[in-house]
Amino acid sequence: MNRKFRLIFIFLFSTALLHAQKATINEAFNKIDNGNLFLVFEKLNQLKIKGTGRINIVHIGDSHIYANVFSAVIRDSLHQYFGNAGAALQLPQELTPASTTNDPGICYYSIAQNGARFLNFIENDDFWKKLPALKADLYIVSLGTNESQYDNFTETVFRKQMIDFLNRLQQTAPEASLIITTPAASFKGGHTNKIIQKASDAIFRYCTEKNMAIWDLYRICNGLSGAGAWYKAGYLTADGVHFSTTGYQVQGKLFYKAFMQSYFSYIR
Repeated sequence: MNRKFRLIFIFLFSTALLHAQKATINEAFNKIDNGNLFLVFEKLNQLKIKGTGRINIVHIGDSHIYANVFSAVIRDSLHQYFGNAGAALQLPQELTPASTTNDPGICYYSIAQNGARFLNFIENDDFWKKLPALKADLYIVSLGTNESQYDNFTETVFRKQMIDFLNRLQQTAPEASLIITTPAASFKGGHTNKIIQKASDAIFRYCTEKNMAIWDLYRICNGLSGAGAWYKAGYLTADGVHFSTTGYQVQGKLFYKAFMQSYFSYIR
C-alpha cells in the first residue's frame, strides 16, 4: 500500500475518533500486541495484489457482538478495503457457511449469543461440529464480560475455561490466526465492575505467556477509571453493561485502526 493511502487512512480514522476522546480513550494502547499474524496478513496482501481469493474471518462473542454494531463496523471497513465476499450473523448452534459472492474479498462471520461465556461454547457440541466448515483464516474472540457478572468468579476457573476454549478453537483450523480482545470496563450493581479487571488481566497474562495477539480494549478505555467517562458520554447504556450504538461504533473504528496499522507494518 502506498504512502499516500496510509496517510489518508490515518487522517480519516484519527478524525473519526476525535469525538471519542471525551470518553478517555488511551490511544497508546490501541494496538494489537503479541502474536504472529503474518499468515493472515500475507493472505490479505495477496488478495489485495492479485484481486483474487477469499479470506474467512470468524468473530466469536456474546451480546456485544450479537448487537451487530461493533463487529459490523469492522466487517464493513474490511469489506470496503479488501472486498466483500459475504457475511453472516449466526447463533453458535446454527452455523452454516455464509452465502458468498463471486467477488474476491473477505467473508466475515459473526457468531454470538446473548449472555455467552467461554463455558457455553465449550459445552456446545453442535458448535464444534459445524465450526470447521467455515474454514477460518482468522478468529477474533471477544468474551469475558458475562463471566465477570458472577460474584463467584475466580481467575483459576476463568483461565482454565478460556484455555480449553482457545485450544479447541485452534484445533478446528490449525493454520488460522487468532486475536483475543479483552472486555471493556462496565458496571455491576451500580458500581464499576472490578471483576472485569480480573478477567481482562487473566486474558492479558495468558496472551503474553503464549504470544497470542491481543487487542486490549480494557486498557484502551482506561480500565475502571474510564467506565464513568464512557457512561457520561452516552457510550454505555442505562444498564451499565451494554454500549450504545455510538459506543460500539467507536470500538469498531478503534479495532479496525489497530488491525490495519499492524497490516501496514507487515507489508512495508
